[in-house]
Amino acid sequence: MAKAKSLADIRERFQKQAINSGKATANNHKAALLNTGQRAWYVVDKNGWDGVIAGGSSDMGKPFSRDEHKEDMAKVYRGQGDGGLVGDMMVSSLQGDYLGTQERAFRSRHYNRVSATLQAAGRNYGQGHEAGILERGILGYVQGIAKGAKAKK
Repeated sequence: MAKAKSLADIRERFQKQAINSGKATANNHKAALLNTGQRAWYVVDKNGWDGVIAGGSSDMGKPFSRDEHKEDMAKVYRGQGDGGLVGDMMVSSLQGDYLGTQERAFRSRHYNRVSATLQAAGRNYGQGHEAGILERGILGYVQGIAKGAKAKK
């Protein structure tokens, strides 16, 4: 039986987002507290995200992508290639979990009660409208299917 080879590695997304961005923010806040610099808001490494927060951008998760960690876990778990070690699962899952925690914190910081209420109001307006998704979308679709099922052939 071939000896398993470790696949564990520090991934670039984890290094950039969790470590480098965090250190830069901490150093910036330290300078502001010592009155030697202006405090800047925490800025994520965008990783292809357009930076638009309003409307719940679908690629808002790109800065916190855990795709590499998912692939690593699948390789180790399924024994693909050279397999892997139990330690690889811990290294990969820890990095992915940390990025996930950062993503949740980032989203909750930018989705406050006011913006959530406004988004819900717009959604409810659309759902309750005569030409909304419930009336014309779902009900209309089911009515169309029922009409087709009853059609004489």
